[in-house]
Amino acid sequence: LYLGSYTRYKKVFFFASVFFLALIAGLRSTSIGTDVNVYLVNMYNGALQSNNFNDFQKYSWYSVFRYRYVYEYEVGFTSLVYLSSKIFCNLQVLMFIIELMILVPFFHGLKNLESRYKIRYYYIFSSICFLLLFYNVTLNLMRQWIAISFIFLSFSFIEKKNVFATIFYAIIALLFHKSAIIGLIFNFIYILFNSRIFALSLKKYLFVFLVSFFLASSFLLMIFPNLLGYFGLEEYVVYIKNGAQLNINQLLQRVPIYLLLFFALFKNKEKMKDSFFIFLVLLADLLISQFAENNAFVTRICYYLMIYYIFIFLEINKAIKNSCNHLSMKLVYFYELLYCFLFWVYFYYYKNANQTIPYQLYVDFFK
Repeated sequence: LYLGSYTRYKKVFFFASVFFLALIAGLRSTSIGTDVNVYLVNMYNGALQSNNFNDFQKYSWYSVFRYRYVYEYEVGFTSLVYLSSKIFCNLQVLMFIIELMILVPFFHGLKNLESRYKIRYYYIFSSICFLLLFYNVTLNLMRQWIAISFIFLSFSFIEKKNVFATIFYAIIALLFHKSAIIGLIFNFIYILFNSRIFALSLKKYLFVFLVSFFLASSFLLMIFPNLLGYFGLEEYVVYIKNGAQLNINQLLQRVPIYLLLFFALFKNKEKMKDSFFIFLVLLADLLISQFAENNAFVTRICYYLMIYYIFIFLEINKAIKNSCNHLSMKLVYFYELLYCFLFWVYFYYYKNANQTIPYQLYVDFFK
């Protein structure tokens, strides 16, 4: 990725980088990532045993105290599994393709945003942030991360003012995970704050309204968790039905980002044109994370907001680059990358979140 940023063979290097990361995902053991054995291996076996897609939709298996059916999962993902399994008849190739479906939209989104940020080390910085914050979890939450990557791609096309692509990739995201509606909401909020229809004063009122709405919604969901059902998110009711409690770990995880944002606003407030949107994302992320005290699965919802962390880092770096000397900017980069590294060490290595460490190869692939 570093070489690809500074040579004429940029596309070749980026293709090789994405291919290598997808290959690591494809060659992993089925013990890497809990969801691999919860549904992917079973779907793969079901696809091989089925005569057609309708039979595949009716295929069932027993997992986590109940029978699960293929038709319970989004048609985008089940279609991908069915076609890949029938064509290649290999689980490792299927996992490789799934990872490509995550990486390609994300890096395409980065490419779309490149013209917005005339900062040094754009690709290498963004890529390292993604690898440390999210690569491990993509090996587990496969369906959801395909959706998140397409949400990010849809978000990037807002910058290019490409309405068709923005809508098209948003629909693709919903086909892979219906919880993508959360990401769509925040993409729409971003559009509102960047619309010329709203004057600055109206944007301030909109900001106050949305902050109040998020706070009220969090309170209501603590009392009436079934409200999620009205948005087609019934499966997430169990995540929040026990209410929210102050979660110090989740709060501390986000404090370094808040401090960095306040520093950027102090250095160059005028350059932070998306500060309203950034504050809303961080507020919603914090509020949702407080439900994780009673159910760790709530963090799955947070990833739709955490993907904006990379956007937030880039916005901060863009805002302060003209207000800091070269050494200070390097310290800011170091601070952000250190945060990402410590995040990786704590959540993926120490807590073994998503069960991706230690990495193990699927040895039978080489027999």
